[in-house]
Amino acid sequence: MKSKLLSKLLMLTVFYFSYSWCYSQEQEPLIRNWVIPERDANVSERLINLTSYYTAALDDDWLVSAGANLKRLPKGIQTFEDVEFDIRGIVQLGGLSLYEESDYSKEEQKIKYPEKVVGIKVNQKSSKIYFLHASAWGEENGKEVGQYVVHYEDGISDTISIKYMVALRDWWFTQEDEMPKNATQAWTGLNDLTEKKGMQITLFKYNWDNPYTDKTIKSIDFISTMTIAAPFLIAISLGE
Repeated sequence: MKSKLLSKLLMLTVFYFSYSWCYSQEQEPLIRNWVIPERDANVSERLINLTSYYTAALDDDWLVSAGANLKRLPKGIQTFEDVEFDIRGIVQLGGLSLYEESDYSKEEQKIKYPEKVVGIKVNQKSSKIYFLHASAWGEENGKEVGQYVVHYEDGISDTISIKYMVALRDWWFTQEDEMPKNATQAWTGLNDLTEKKGMQITLFKYNWDNPYTDKTIKSIDFISTMTIAAPFLIAISLGE
């Protein structure tokens, strides 16, 4: 029992220090201008409108390091892995490492990096939901780092478990790193900081089959389980 506990503690320590190295604050000032592009007036309602739920802008250094942003991610209506997404901002949830290393006060952290964002409006039927997401910092493989809770019009709900290295992984990676087994790399690129460190960034498309295709989906909650990894969401789109 003791050896298993020590092994787990060692693994978590390695996770913490390796990802802290990636995200440790630079001397340069953080750019946070909060510029969110307007939603295209002609966009399909199947591309869920996240305007009211964004916590950060793509061009901003929204985490803890200068140059760690999604400035080079194409904005607006983009097609990744044969799915259209409305890409304009970030919904970043909290996590233990993010709270520890953030320069925001405790009160500001709860606003900038909430533990959950609830009531994302859908009000449509769909057989499939596509999530474009990733995490900041890593975790133990298979550990639940968050949840999507799907609420239906008739009052029932269904919970989608977001497990590390199943539905997503840390957005920083090298060519040697493993990828999640149930998600696909939808976009891969660079930012100023990863370019300096010889790494890349990526976002994942995660598909969920709705078991209640005849029911109207009222809303979706996005929840962090407050582990070392802090999940973030870029876009949600509905299938047929």
